[in-house]
Amino acid sequence: MIRAMTAFLIGMTMAASVWADDLEQTMKQMKSAFRDAAQAQSVDTMKAAVMDLSTLVAQAKHDEYDGKNLAAYHEGLQELSQALDTVKGDLDKGQLDQAKADLRKVDDLRKEYHKKTR
Repeated sequence: MIRAMTAFLIGMTMAASVWADDLEQTMKQMKSAFRDAAQAQSVDTMKAAVMDLSTLVAQAKHDEYDGKNLAAYHEGLQELSQALDTVKGDLDKGQLDQAKADLRKVDDLRKEYHKKTR
């Protein structure tokens, strides 16, 4: 019985660690996709990076979050999705400069919500 409980507790600890690692990996990929979008020199290149970033934001909404402010975490991801929709709209119109300007809002949201959730 003690062995079974020990194995269960070890398994749960490892599972929690994997969930945290999943979110950490997603966040690292988001950082890379953001950098790619910010450095893009064409609408198509930026659009691909922004689409990747949007996909990662959607994934982060489903990753296990064990930080101190779950409500702010979800609120930040929702605002991030909306900001990325604005950037996508700019890119659909071929407005690279406006898309880059609107991408700054994404970075501002990152800073704001990292403060709120740490």
